[in-house]
Amino acid sequence: MSAPLSSEFHDISATEFKKRFGKTLEDVAHGQPVRIIRHGRRGDRLVLLREDELAALRARVSSPLEALRDQFEDMLARMQTPKARKAAASIGTVKPATLGKAALRDTKRDG
Repeated sequence: MSAPLSSEFHDISATEFKKRFGKTLEDVAHGQPVRIIRHGRRGDRLVLLREDELAALRARVSSPLEALRDQFEDMLARMQTPKARKAAASIGTVKPATLGKAALRDTKRDG
């Protein structure tokens, strides 16, 4: 695997890329990322880099699903405390009158 991707690009125009295709590919193969600027516009750019450099970049970026998984695992770990287990075990065992009193107490506190 190569060294981390350099933040320095070799900029060339699309016309120059067409003329120097072979040389440009050699530069990329030797680890020099190339930025091709089409029509001289900033928003119209392409980047050439080695496949292993692309894989390294992708490995550095976590997917939204990985972030959600990490959040879920943290929540699950917090729910595994003895206090949380006791609260979960009591679900469904509270008498309706107790629930009614708690609801009234919360209504008075909020309102």
